[in-house]
Amino acid sequence: MGGHWEAVGSSGKQSVASHTLTKTPRHWVAIMKLTASCVAALMLPEGKTDHIEWDESLPGFGVRLRGNSKHYIIQYRVGSQQRRESLGDIRKITLEQARSIARQRLAKRQVPRR
Repeated sequence: MGGHWEAVGSSGKQSVASHTLTKTPRHWVAIMKLTASCVAALMLPEGKTDHIEWDESLPGFGVRLRGNSKHYIIQYRVGSQQRRESLGDIRKITLEQARSIARQRLAKRQVPRR
């Protein structure tokens, strides 16, 4: 994992190696299918001290890499504010447990649109 990604075009999705680049209103975001083996192999990109790999199958769920630690996280919005919550260290909680917790917590944070 790692390397240089360049997204060309405005179609909304581009594939680069094992990642899919998805266009958000501000920039391209790298997402990938998180598996137990891929999570174990994740490493900080060179020159970075903090990085998040997002899961393509569950929006708002990912793995945050900081220093020597890896934590499952969720990210969601409350009004115009983005919030992140840690779900636990990857050594203490399995990927499936983290996905289950993420689904529950993200469902609680969904506010019906008016």
